[in-house]
Amino acid sequence: MRFAVTTAHRVRWLFAALALAALAIALLARSDESRAQATCVKPQKLGVVFVIDDSGSMLSNDPDKLRGSAVGVGVDQLPDGSVAAVTKFSTDASVISAPTLIDANGRNTIKQATAAGLASSGSTDYADGLAIAKTQLDLMTDADKKVVVFMSDGVPNSGFDAATAVPALGVPIYTVRFGTADATILQNMASLSGGTYSDAQSAGDLQAIFGRAVSSLTCDKSNVTESFTLAPGVTRTIPFVVSAGDGSFRALAAWSTGKVGVRAIRPDQSAMTPDALLTGEAFNSQPTYALLEGQLPAVGTWNLELTADASNAAATNVTIDVFKRGLAIKRPTGIQVFCNRAAQKGVAAPCTVTVGDAGPPPRQTPTGAVNFTATRGTPATASCQLQPTPLSPGVASCAIQYTPSDQDGIGVAFPVTAVYEGDGVFGPTTGVHKLINAACIEIGTTKCVSGVAIDLSGKGGTITSSNIPMTIGCAAGGQTQKDGPVTGDLCGVSVAVDADGKGMAKVLKGATTNVANSLKTLTSSVKNVATQVSQVLSGSASQNNATPVTPPATNDPNATPGAVTNKALRRGLDVSAAAKKKKRKVSFRLGTAQVLIAGGNKQAIKVPLTKRGKAVRTLMRKLKSKTVPAIVTVSFTVNGNKVTTVRQKVKLRIR
Repeated sequence: MRFAVTTAHRVRWLFAALALAALAIALLARSDESRAQATCVKPQKLGVVFVIDDSGSMLSNDPDKLRGSAVGVGVDQLPDGSVAAVTKFSTDASVISAPTLIDANGRNTIKQATAAGLASSGSTDYADGLAIAKTQLDLMTDADKKVVVFMSDGVPNSGFDAATAVPALGVPIYTVRFGTADATILQNMASLSGGTYSDAQSAGDLQAIFGRAVSSLTCDKSNVTESFTLAPGVTRTIPFVVSAGDGSFRALAAWSTGKVGVRAIRPDQSAMTPDALLTGEAFNSQPTYALLEGQLPAVGTWNLELTADASNAAATNVTIDVFKRGLAIKRPTGIQVFCNRAAQKGVAAPCTVTVGDAGPPPRQTPTGAVNFTATRGTPATASCQLQPTPLSPGVASCAIQYTPSDQDGIGVAFPVTAVYEGDGVFGPTTGVHKLINAACIEIGTTKCVSGVAIDLSGKGGTITSSNIPMTIGCAAGGQTQKDGPVTGDLCGVSVAVDADGKGMAKVLKGATTNVANSLKTLTSSVKNVATQVSQVLSGSASQNNATPVTPPATNDPNATPGAVTNKALRRGLDVSAAAKKKKRKVSFRLGTAQVLIAGGNKQAIKVPLTKRGKAVRTLMRKLKSKTVPAIVTVSFTVNGNKVTTVRQKVKLRIR
């Protein structure tokens, strides 16, 4: 494994600030074709009063009390934090459920009260129904938007004057006609109040219409609406498409009689059921409807699959509605630009941009194009398409081939800018190639052509009974080599290796009883390390951050390249007064070394183990571990410039 520290290229996540304004969603009132398209502004807190006709005619028009289920659909689609009330009217009017805050408990309370409160008797007093609705609206003092959903299957009692009764409420009324109700009266009520009118062809339609009414209030866009008859044992599939800009969807399947099985098939062909939900998904299954919801759903074609139970006595009428809500605010991204440098001049190397989702979970993966521009070098412009990064949710990348100008030598940032255009979910963002005097990681046989290269022996490094071998190369002015011309550069390098306390704690936690018993025979120094690892495991102590060692001076005229020195080591517990008041700090330093190296040269060194380092190695062997989890800290300076420090976690193989 190579642990390379360079003065050339380092990339760092720079998360873009969220600076997009909320978008208004255009909504066309579905139930009233004549209304002009209006701008929907989602309320902060919505207040709804459901006013239900409970007259005697409902005995024949709605014997199964599906109007109560329709109220259930409505409250299920109201967002948490809303407030809802339910009233009924016949010869007179009464409150079924007073204003109730909408959450899981509130929804159940309203549904239970509605199911128990419907009687289907008496006449049809619209005036009384609206008057009692007004009393409930007045109780919703903190709602910034209030509406009434009014459903009736009959003609109002004589003397009803919509021109007087409707303005008294002062809110939009969404009227729903059913049975023998007078369409003209209900249309007039909606028009006078600024609401909408809908016509239910059957009791089963009421559920879908109530769902549409509430969805229009929450600024959801209708995506699919279908009605059909489903015979016993028959399955029907309804597709709907989720686009990149869709923040959520709600799929409502409502039916009048019998049993219907509902599930959704995701774009990856997995099934969404009540028992198989991903993050952001919800599935509400009721006797006569099912409501499926997805937050930040997978982009692609979904399929809503409905199957009528084979035991159903007859075919049932089914209505499907799919609503989608766009992302009001696009998600932020982080962007990084990393350009490699070929070993020879005039040769192209990859210039890679990585774009990541910087928003809250669940993560989505950015898509779309990235455009590169360069003021020097070739090409001057280029573009690539982002592709998902394997094993990195929410991260995508792509690359172009770039040849730097002769002006842009080692230690100079390339004049490259990458602009991510954004997509339906993510906003645009820009990144530039920046030169930071810090670290890069190189694996395998990759050569470090500038800065300082640390090669740990073996795969990931090794630790013997006395030292940690490694090779250090100085390539500030050219490629590192064991023999060759000195470039005139001088690299001062210090290396500190610490065992990773948390990593050792994981090994200790997984130790068997026999292994744990064997620790009782250890020497006091090894027992001390084991005790402190246990303290890290229990949380009563924590490890000090790896303390860098100051690299040797490169501007000393008497400095001799190749000289290896060792710094004094701090071992044991931090027993300062400040530390005693807080969680104890422990140190697991394995060893340190310093070396001066001339440019273009490499030097093999052995970092000697401290007494504590030897104890750590012994402990890990007793724990049957083949490796020691460690943190390598490298500090370096080239020709007396600013000191750079970098850390990398490794696993040192025990030899």
